Amino acid sequence: MPDILASGFFRTYSFPMRLKGELKKKSGKFTDDELLQFEGDDEILSGNAQLLFGDQKKNARKWAEDRQAKN
Repeated sequence: MPDILASGFFRTYSFPMRLKGELKKKSGKFTDDELLQFEGDDEILSGNAQLLFGDQKKNARKWAEDRQAKN
């Protein structure tokens, strides 16, 4: 594991994105808004990609969009 990942930098940096996604997803479930749930899932996926790959937010979002387009 690279030292920068061991230091927790990306873990700390991706946490707000994942938290924001969880909040969007839960509020979408509460209001029965499927689009808001989807946006929440997208935020969570981007945060996880950023945590795993150490990408910048823009690169993580592009990765998530490309993955979504394949499915």
